[in-house]
Order: sequence, then C-alpha cells, then structure tokens
Amino acid sequence: MRHDTEERLVPLSSRKAKREVAEQLRRRRRGALSRRPRYKGPWWNIPAMWTGERCYILGGGPSLKNVDVDRLKGFHVIAINNAFKLGDWIEFMFYGHCGFGLWHGEALSGFLGHKLTTCVYQVDLKFVPKVLKYRRGFGLSFNPTQVMWNLSSGACAVNVATLLGATEIVLLGYDMRRIAGQNNWTMIIR
Repeated sequence: MRHDTEERLVPLSSRKAKREVAEQLRRRRRGALSRRPRYKGPWWNIPAMWTGERCYILGGGPSLKNVDVDRLKGFHVIAINNAFKLGDWIEFMFYGHCGFGLWHGEALSGFLGHKLTTCVYQVDLKFVPKVLKYRRGFGLSFNPTQVMWNLSSGACAVNVATLLGATEIVLLGYDMRRIAGQNNWTMIIR
C-alpha cells in the first residue's frame, strides 16, 4: 500500500526535479509552506542498546571509497546520508537535511535498519522515526529524545552513537574538505 504522500517524492533523475525540490525548500524557509504539517512528537527515545561497545560511523567523504566497509558486518554501524546504501547490514542511518528524504525517499523505504532524522517537515515519510534537533546547541545532548545539531549531520550522528551507549566511536569518511573535487557530503556509492 502506498501512502498518498509518496507521490510527492521527487526522484533525482532530472535537473528540473532538483530545482523544484530546492525551490520548495526555499519557499518553506520563507514561510510560504507554513500550512505543511510539522512533526510535533512523540520524539523517538534513543535506547542505550550499545552500552560500553564500539560503533563505526560512515560519513560521506570520498576517502570512504578506500575502505572495505564489508569488514564492518557484525559491528555496530551508523551511516550518514548516502552511506546507508553501502550495506543492508547497517543498523542505523541518519540525515539532517530535509531535502534528503525527498530526494532519496524510495531508497530509504527499502532500507531495513533504523532511519533517523532531525527534519521536522517530513511527517509524510511515515517510515522515518524523528529525533528532535536542538538548533542552538554544540556538544553532546544527554537527553535521549534530542541531539545537538553542531552544524552537521556527522556531528549529530556522533551524538546518536553516544546516546546509544557507545563508548568508542570510529569515524570513517569524515573528510571535512574537498578531495579530488568531491565534497565531503556527496559520496558516490560504488
């Protein structure tokens, strides 16, 4: 059964579609879409299920292409943005940009792990549990229903890992700069 809102998901197959999504997000920021439903809770309560364990977080940087991520099967893994496509064994995926859910809605619906976001404007994506974004914060939140934004999805994912109870966090693909002309957030999936 399809949700009636799935028809609004725009595939990334054309420049026109990308422009339409970008314009939709710009109008939303200006308040033109203020009638669009906003998620008001209940916020997902992150369980401390990895207490005292190691966690790997896969960023979107081009350096991740040099890592054999299949070796991480059986370990606790959080993927950021497109990195969730690297394996069906990934436990959590996290994205913060509201456009990501629109651009990758179909692929996200096929992902079997936990899907987390801080975007409160995607109430129509029923398959995504929500996590409260604390907009002004830096550092770590110890409230299991919210994460500190820290100006990036990668930093949010670190906060998610700590709330899950991980005591050792290994970052892969956190390049924080352009490498060979590629941004750190636009990894091309192999």
